[in-house]
Amino acid sequence: MVGRLVGTSKVCRCRRSLPHRSSQMPPSFNPESLRTLSSQLLVLGRLSRQLDPEVFLRDAVRLIQQTIAFRSAWWGLAIDRGPLQAPNILQADVLGLPEDVAGNWRQVSVGDPFARDAMDHMGQARRLALRDRRPGGDGLPDSLAEFAVVHEIHHAMGICLDEEATGQLFFLVLYRGEGDSPFTDGEAVWFQELSRHVVQLWYFNLLEAISRVSDHRMEALALVRADGHLLFTGGVFCELLYELWPDWDGVDLPEDLVRRLHDSPCMVRLGKGALNVRPQGDHFRIERMEPGAIGINLSPRERRVAHLFAAGMTHKEIGRRLSLSPATVRTYLRQAYIHLCVRNKVELNEALS
Repeated sequence: MVGRLVGTSKVCRCRRSLPHRSSQMPPSFNPESLRTLSSQLLVLGRLSRQLDPEVFLRDAVRLIQQTIAFRSAWWGLAIDRGPLQAPNILQADVLGLPEDVAGNWRQVSVGDPFARDAMDHMGQARRLALRDRRPGGDGLPDSLAEFAVVHEIHHAMGICLDEEATGQLFFLVLYRGEGDSPFTDGEAVWFQELSRHVVQLWYFNLLEAISRVSDHRMEALALVRADGHLLFTGGVFCELLYELWPDWDGVDLPEDLVRRLHDSPCMVRLGKGALNVRPQGDHFRIERMEPGAIGINLSPRERRVAHLFAAGMTHKEIGRRLSLSPATVRTYLRQAYIHLCVRNKVELNEALS
């Protein structure tokens, strides 16, 4: 969003203030405010141990809403591609906004001074106050003015934080509507400090979820729901998807991949590389495999069975040669197909050669 960027509390006065859920609004760090902050941090710590990463973030945003009132919000991961290109949204979730807000915003995001300001001031809460959302008002391009009207945005407060493990940035933006008061200096400080804790706890939560099944780089991993909604995705993983699906919204897997989730465990060949899909509880873990890495997990017995089958031997013949039952031979061969990302004997020959 764009509009009047606010670095101090000198913002426009609106007709009324949005009532806060908490009667104790923290304009400064007095003892009562510190107790409120401590209580919220304790709740965040407990939630991070109890909830999946996606659910934790949603509950954390609702917790922020208890002391900083807002009408809507969205958050997620992105890659800053510079002022002349739209950021790549890698995943996003919303509260009080339509689920397609990420794709809608990305179409009008080039030249958005509020987003640019937040990305240029990493770790700092940034604010804006809109006085006139009509085309040309407040210097808004027509497309962004329409975005503000459609989503009932008059005031915004956002923050971008480095996510060092994946080379991405985490963003969180809060919105207020017509007639609401602008975000204050005290709210900006409160929001900034809580956001830093939220992101760190989310990151620890995510690390634990991923490390249970993988020692590979997080940049090449994705964690998704059964419906294809992304809970986490690394930048290297996303580069492949943006290359093959240029119009991909960055929020849900392309439909072609969603259909393959329930074939897991499996390999999905994409160009010269592949995606290794594995179930993980109620979710799926997907890892981008480079061409040279496909098949490296074959055991000696799987590799031997695959070579004999590719050479034309039947399951029974392979079983007699290796002292295995035909059923065991089929199991080894099935695993070899999965690791090599092949579907038939022709592809098997090509992979083994």
